[in-house]
Amino acid sequence: MSINFLGDRAARTASYALALVFLAGVVGCGSSRDPNLPEVSGVRGTFTYKGSPVVNAFVSFHPVDGGVTAMGQTDQYGNFKVSTFEHGDGAIVGEHTVTVQVDASAAAGAVPGMAPAKSAVAIPGQYASAEKSPLTAEVKRGGNTFEFDLK
Repeated sequence: MSINFLGDRAARTASYALALVFLAGVVGCGSSRDPNLPEVSGVRGTFTYKGSPVVNAFVSFHPVDGGVTAMGQTDQYGNFKVSTFEHGDGAIVGEHTVTVQVDASAAAGAVPGMAPAKSAVAIPGQYASAEKSPLTAEVKRGGNTFEFDLK
């Protein structure tokens, strides 16, 4: 013989409330970013090569002092935003070597045998290497915008 102090409906309501409290604790109410991670700041900008936008390129900001590389991709106008720990959060504050590499399928044409996409621009390979790239950027607190005109 069991004694039900709350009744079935009250017990079910209490179970739901407990599940919600647990879920709120797991998900959290604010940002899930670890406060021990390095400080980041928003980074956006544009890549052009000889006056034309660099389209579908992978952009990376490599911290000179080490750490997590921020990455992004250019759009049809050569614009980009980078992310390090969370989508769109930017790059670690400090000095960076910047690399950019055009998506090979965009530069070669998406379909074998077809001409390259009209907006795809092939850029020199040095820009794809963190060891060879001449591009640098200092990411500062408060947001950053960079314009890279490749030669």
